[in-house]
Amino acid sequence: MSDDGLSDRRRASEEEYFRKRDQQLVEHLRIQAEREAARGRLSQRVGVADDEVLQDLETLGFSDQTVSLLPMVPLVHVGWADGGMAASAAQRIMEASREHGIEELSDAGRQLREWLESRPSEHLFDGALQAIRTVLQHQSISEPELYVRNLLTQSTDVAAASGGVLGFGKISKNERAILDRISRELESAGS
Repeated sequence: MSDDGLSDRRRASEEEYFRKRDQQLVEHLRIQAEREAARGRLSQRVGVADDEVLQDLETLGFSDQTVSLLPMVPLVHVGWADGGMAASAAQRIMEASREHGIEELSDAGRQLREWLESRPSEHLFDGALQAIRTVLQHQSISEPELYVRNLLTQSTDVAAASGGVLGFGKISKNERAILDRISRELESAGS
């Protein structure tokens, strides 16, 4: 084979390499642009521009389509406090989700149903409480105290819906501990 033939093959191989490399770079830029756009939508939905807060929400699995579930996480935590989700607690959580504008057939609605069927991780519960607190501190909610009070009331309603015998012991020790923790975590953010 002549030197010209080797040069042509080498040049073709180099061109193929650079063509593939260019495609990879374009794909990387496209993915990065999609992530930035998604983060922008998430920022708009929660009313917070802090990249660290937004990254924490994304790490927890929230997107602009599911971040409306953030106030549902404490309710779900209370619902699972005693190791299982009672049908009455799940029903109360679904009612609360409708009050928050979460549609059953939306991404958020599907995610909520998953949480009601399979207990989410402690990491989600812990991270969501911190995220709610941080969002309350960064966001311009007109009445954060009212927001926190409503969240505590809904969480208490879930606890009361799941238990009790003849009206006694409606809120278990585990549920009470979670309610106390929610209260401690959020009341300082709401004031």
